[in-house]
Amino acid sequence: MGEYSYRWFYGDGFGNPKVVLDSFIVSNTPSHEMKKLWGIDKPAMQTRHIVFQEEGKDSYVRAMLEEVSPSP
Repeated sequence: MGEYSYRWFYGDGFGNPKVVLDSFIVSNTPSHEMKKLWGIDKPAMQTRHIVFQEEGKDSYVRAMLEEVSPSP
């Protein structure tokens, strides 16, 4: 998306400190394979917002939402 697309999609919120953008990588590659490639374990990847679709097919969406939801 170009600058215009961001403004159209998000409005003028970029100058607003209350607007927070977050992103995740949803991986189809198992975490044990990624560990071989990157040398970091699954919890470390999760702190970097990498979730594993097949390993957590019943929970990866919830995990993403919990990560970005404000604490009560």
